[in-house]
Amino acid sequence: NAQTGTGRRGSSIFTAGDMSKAEVIAVERFPIRVLLEEAGVAPEAIREAELNRIEKIGTPQTVAELLALRRDRDKSGSSNRSVVQRDSIKVSDDGK
Repeated sequence: NAQTGTGRRGSSIFTAGDMSKAEVIAVERFPIRVLLEEAGVAPEAIREAELNRIEKIGTPQTVAELLALRRDRDKSGSSNRSVVQRDSIKVSDDGK
């Protein structure tokens, strides 16, 4: 659902796994507006915002931390928390 960010959001960008261990990872699109709303940003503050580049959303570190928090919420039954390694954050030249 494009409005809520729940459910299937379209085709996967990347999928890989180790079937012998029953471990699979998939990368899919996720609406940035939903990510920001879940982080406590008021919907009216982002309704008309142009959010097509990382710097318009926040610092690369902040965006990485929001993504990590979202991923942690998606993990069922795990108390492990993701740690963002600052030196691993890279933004492409086009800012996307």
